[in-house]
Amino acid sequence: MKMIALAAVAAVFATTSPAAALDIIVPLGVIVVPPTQTFTPGVTFVTAGQNSASFQFFISQPMTLTVSSFTNSAIGGTGIFDFNSIGLFSGLGTGGDALQTGTISTRQNGIQTASLSPFQLNIGNYTINYAGTVSGEPAGVGSNITFAEGMAGGGVPEPASWAMMIGGFGLVGGTLRRRRAILRTTVSFA
Repeated sequence: MKMIALAAVAAVFATTSPAAALDIIVPLGVIVVPPTQTFTPGVTFVTAGQNSASFQFFISQPMTLTVSSFTNSAIGGTGIFDFNSIGLFSGLGTGGDALQTGTISTRQNGIQTASLSPFQLNIGNYTINYAGTVSGEPAGVGSNITFAEGMAGGGVPEPASWAMMIGGFGLVGGTLRRRRAILRTTVSFA
């Protein structure tokens, strides 16, 4: 009887599936800017296969998510993380609205980067989530997440904006020049 019980327990352990994927949640807390606030949290995955990480935070005032890049790295020269997806979501977790889907670079010399574009954030909860596959373990991902005051897309204007601005200055200058010529005109009555 004991042999049958031991055989049944051994059969259960033999058919148990490998460890489930690792989901890591990193709370960044409340983001209060000015002028900028940068986080560089690293995540280490110790389970091969599908894994993901989420960075959850609360925005206390309207601001811009300006730089968000995530780079894979081998830890101890063993594992590597291949990005499958990256996104920005409203709310805590990935159940809220998907606000942005990021880009993933092709692997060059073992290095792959995932990134998000600048995005204007309002007051509320947000989550940055990325997922990928770990081959060999452990594997790490280093992150650089920066929040700043101001509107998304601030900085250097687009060429079309420059053209409109220069054209506007030309029109204002022409108007002022013409106005001076009108003021210099004298009228005489004979």
